Amino acid sequence: MKELLQDILDMAVGCGATDARARIDCGFEDAVTVLDGKVDKVETSEGKVLVLKLFKEGRMGVFSTNQFEREQLHGFVSHACGMTALMEQDDCNVMPDPCLYYKAGEDDPDLGQYESEAECFTAERLKAMALACSEGVAGEKCGSLLSSETEAGRSVTHSYLADTRGFYGTEDSSMITISAQCSVQDSDGCRPEGFWYDLSTGRRPLDCASCGATSLRNAVEKMGASSVDAGLYDVVLDTDVAYKFVTPLLNSLAGSALWYKNSFLPDSLGRKVFASGIDIFENPHLAGAVGAAYFDSDGLATRPGPVIEDGFVRKYFLSSYFARKMGMTATGGSPSVIEIKGQGSRDGLIAKVGRGLLITSFLGGNHNTTTGDFSYGISGFLFENGRVVRPVDGMNITGNFLEIWGRQVLAADDSRRLSAKRIPSLAFSDVSIS
Repeated sequence: MKELLQDILDMAVGCGATDARARIDCGFEDAVTVLDGKVDKVETSEGKVLVLKLFKEGRMGVFSTNQFEREQLHGFVSHACGMTALMEQDDCNVMPDPCLYYKAGEDDPDLGQYESEAECFTAERLKAMALACSEGVAGEKCGSLLSSETEAGRSVTHSYLADTRGFYGTEDSSMITISAQCSVQDSDGCRPEGFWYDLSTGRRPLDCASCGATSLRNAVEKMGASSVDAGLYDVVLDTDVAYKFVTPLLNSLAGSALWYKNSFLPDSLGRKVFASGIDIFENPHLAGAVGAAYFDSDGLATRPGPVIEDGFVRKYFLSSYFARKMGMTATGGSPSVIEIKGQGSRDGLIAKVGRGLLITSFLGGNHNTTTGDFSYGISGFLFENGRVVRPVDGMNITGNFLEIWGRQVLAADDSRRLSAKRIPSLAFSDVSIS
């Protein structure tokens, strides 16, 4: 692959490119879906794609192909160079400074993104997993069960990246997944749904039956849900949905949002914007974490460090392009592994808050990227005296991210270790529910 990439880069320079970056992704995916206990769908796909980014006198273009015969490649590269020449000139369209590139070290630990066991998963094995998950749903013996759908899948990807400034890097990843979704019949005609999933790089076995059973329990717990009186409530966001309040912050710290004034956190670097005690950390070298990586899509070395530290903004996510636009140093265009650390369990957090709403699902809605205003539909549970009382549905949560993160925020220590955003259950005070 290294020789192939070098040939492609040489073609690009020969066709007039000032610089070039080429990435080849090779991989395959398989999935088996079971509907109500019977195999419903079997899918498989395999592919190899080249993504070529060309730079030519301040112009930049991105092109892709799945044709790899030399004559076809040369025609593709030649045409791409001609297309790049049509782009508007922008002096910020240049390759990154090579001093920012990741340089592999012999002592760099394996980040645990790939297990060879994943290569050996057969369709029959995936079928058995999906059926076991379906049996886990049926095993709960719920008379109100209407339907269930379970799926087992695997994916393996091998990636190779090189550019004309001397960078070369490889990444291998694998993933085995299991998921279950089911619906039940409520006494008033409603049909609450439940969902659960699990994943592994391939070595850790997945408890398929437990996944199915959990999805059904999640549905049953929602039966009989009703609204609550509108007003201000303390809310606890379950770990599986807490990202909804964190991702908008991260997006507003991205170079593209900042440069195009599409961020509610402009000029925030180094400023105290959030309440004391709020810490959000980026840990791209956390072994075993989904998304862990030593370099980003530009070859820039990833570095652990605080994003928010005691309420202060410590990092923007800047690609090489937007870093030049803003006269700053490139840090990487998007976050990798994000962590928020707290203490105790979700139940402990509920007990500490005392009375409020536990939110377990967001149902549509949106937020304004420039002001931070948000409005989402929600479902979950009312809790009083630190204990869940009844399910809640048909309500909306509204507010402003700057205001809500400016108050005291409590965090548990219950984030699921299978997500790139390791965000625990979070508690916010005085939130508008209607």
